[in-house]
Amino acid sequence: MAARLSRRELAQYMASQLAEGNKDVLMQLAAYLIETRRQSEAALLAREIEQALAEHGVLVIDIVSAHDLGQALLDEVTKMAAAPYNAQDIQVRACVDPSLIGGVRIHTPDAEYDGTIR
Repeated sequence: MAARLSRRELAQYMASQLAEGNKDVLMQLAAYLIETRRQSEAALLAREIEQALAEHGVLVIDIVSAHDLGQALLDEVTKMAAAPYNAQDIQVRACVDPSLIGGVRIHTPDAEYDGTIR
């Protein structure tokens, strides 16, 4: 049976491995969560891993908009959201939410801006 590690310990380990390019740890993490019956913590752990990745220079930004922003506008929004961070690598997850009338919502590991209209 695997030793029980805290979410913080798992997140720090995962972030260091992912920052070094070791993608194999994702399967190991999934197996660990199943073995220790902690699948319900997956979303919280993912959030903590993103916070820990920011400490390793990897910034994950979620951008949700009412309509497709196009590459130029997406680049501008990404640049604005990443400005407060000293990230060498910026990963953007952009999606369109058809339930929105207008605007954009930006989520970084430690902040959220919601300028959407529903």
